[in-house]
Amino acid sequence: MEIAVDSKVVSQQKMSLGQFNDWWKQATGDILRNGKFLYMVIVDDMEFYADYESYIVQHFDKIHKVNLITKGELESAEETIAEICNYNLKLLQSCSLVSSGFYGEPDTDHWNLFSKFIEGVQWLSQSILFVETILEKHNHSLTNAQSMKPVIQMMQEKIAMLDEAVTTSDYTLMGDIVQYEFTELFQQIDQLFREEG
Repeated sequence: MEIAVDSKVVSQQKMSLGQFNDWWKQATGDILRNGKFLYMVIVDDMEFYADYESYIVQHFDKIHKVNLITKGELESAEETIAEICNYNLKLLQSCSLVSSGFYGEPDTDHWNLFSKFIEGVQWLSQSILFVETILEKHNHSLTNAQSMKPVIQMMQEKIAMLDEAVTTSDYTLMGDIVQYEFTELFQQIDQLFREEG
């Protein structure tokens, strides 16, 4: 089996699954220690961004080549900023639709839409924290990590408000929070990343 990191061959020997697992742990640890992330794994010309480990285990005897593709922390942060900008705009545009179902008795379709909205908010929150952590670590001039802290705090407050409204089944309040509070939040996030980018 040929094993490469960033297309540079590091091994061309036959390995057992156990040996490969030992190599994998060492290689991924080295990647992290060098300030990089495992971005993608190419297994015999198939690209995997997730679930690559289970695929490798299930098909180990038939695999000819594994290539680990890495990205630096700053490059990952910059790409995440672009994703945040795009995703934040989609969330902002969805606020009216998501909130409208709460000004009445929400049905199953609306609860599904609301669930997707919450998943999006969670992704956005985690992504902003990721960017803040990386850019603060590197004292990167692209951003002032301090400017992200109020937005992160505001996001946590809005999520807590929404969680309380969900707990009490106050549908009108849920609609208001999504329509007004989250709209304001997403507008501030848009402004922050337009200024920083």
